[in-house]
Amino acid sequence: MNVQGSEEFYYIIVHQKTDSMLYLGHLDYINLWERLLRIADLPLAYNLKTQRNMKINFIQPLGLGVEGVHELIHITLEKNVPAHIISEKLQTICPRGIIIKKIVSTKYPAKWYNKHKYAIEYMVQFNNNKSLNKAIPMLEKIPEIIKYGCLNQTQLYLKVKNTADKQINMKELFSQLLKVDIIKMKRVRLLYTVKQPNA
Repeated sequence: MNVQGSEEFYYIIVHQKTDSMLYLGHLDYINLWERLLRIADLPLAYNLKTQRNMKINFIQPLGLGVEGVHELIHITLEKNVPAHIISEKLQTICPRGIIIKKIVSTKYPAKWYNKHKYAIEYMVQFNNNKSLNKAIPMLEKIPEIIKYGCLNQTQLYLKVKNTADKQINMKELFSQLLKVDIIKMKRVRLLYTVKQPNA
């Protein structure tokens, strides 16, 4: 419940961010989603102090140019709306590059997701096998990388430690620290210290 005692309802928007959306900065992406949620005519909950900022939380913003396969947006509504209704409303208005995968009703506020996340899985596409082989020995020296493995001659799987206190800029990691070029980076999913409810 909020400060005034009215009940609030939490939802996770599970979606894919791809195509032209990859190069939309985070602030522009927030503004886009705020417009989409208003157009969808959902009973949005707002910050009581300002009555302007809707309660929307991006559980780990994506870096510019990084594709997100399983991205999570936490929203708060003032009324209990069936998840499939929210999904139908959003699917009809989302622009190219945003694909709604599912909407999940949850009992947890956004801070639960931020508190319990501990790692992120990535898929990295290198321009050639030489670049991949160059990166592998250096990955072993980076303590935040929990696990890695080759998917094929030019693709690498990474599991990277990523908490609220320590967040890794993956594009910067490859371009500045490892000094190798990559073609594409895809964030596969967030991992949690406890079982993630439904999303």
